[in-house]
Amino acid sequence: MHEFLNSERRWTVRMAVEGGDEEVELYEVKDNVKLEKDALDRIVDLVKTRDNYAAIEAIRSASSPEGEDYGSFAIFMILLKLNEEASQALGDVHEYLFGISAEDGSPMLLASSDQDDSRSQFLGCMSALLDEPESVDMAIVALPIKGTGQPPVGTGS
Repeated sequence: MHEFLNSERRWTVRMAVEGGDEEVELYEVKDNVKLEKDALDRIVDLVKTRDNYAAIEAIRSASSPEGEDYGSFAIFMILLKLNEEASQALGDVHEYLFGISAEDGSPMLLASSDQDDSRSQFLGCMSALLDEPESVDMAIVALPIKGTGQPPVGTGS
């Protein structure tokens, strides 16, 4: 039994990729899991200073398990590929969907691509991403394609 993710409830993210679109299915997180508010600033700094970190506009739409479109909300995905040493403990490739909390502006985890993900595995991946960038082969922050306003998750459009 999965305590961290609900494998029955799936988010769908449609992303622009070279040559067309790709849909990614992610498993909804059961718990309220938030990163510290300054995590976004730290990610931006890493994107600016590290060659293996990048930010791109790629999210065309994001749908909740109920089919609600979150594409116009403040969302982002992190696509993370760890190096060989880190991947032995945490796994190789991870995809996480986040929303920005309307309450306090902190990133909150909405879903993960790995249905066997655990809270400790997620926290280990975030520690590698934020505190040990040398353990990351590649980190891509996928943002919504510009064109609509992006209110925080939990507010009306």
